[in-house]
Amino acid sequence: MQPIELLYILSSTVAIASSAPQILQLLRTKKSEELSRATWSMWLTTQFFNLAYMTHLGNPLLIAFSPAWLSFYVIIMTLIIRYRRTPVPQMVEVVNET
Repeated sequence: MQPIELLYILSSTVAIASSAPQILQLLRTKKSEELSRATWSMWLTTQFFNLAYMTHLGNPLLIAFSPAWLSFYVIIMTLIIRYRRTPVPQMVEVVNET
């Protein structure tokens, strides 16, 4: 195994593990208003294509980490959608002072 492959394994493992607090925060707060659905959707879509490309390349190391990233984005998007609260319109009383 080449040193660059070891660095890739280490950095990818740390990056994926460091994503766990985002998932835990969503589970704890049950709020996702501060997260952009459009941005996370685009990142999720990118991961689908990334997995397809890595599979096409046939590199086992890249193929091994792509599903982990894809899983992370699927989990995040599921939680964002689940915990997104649509604001309830506020009733405002109009006072006519004429």
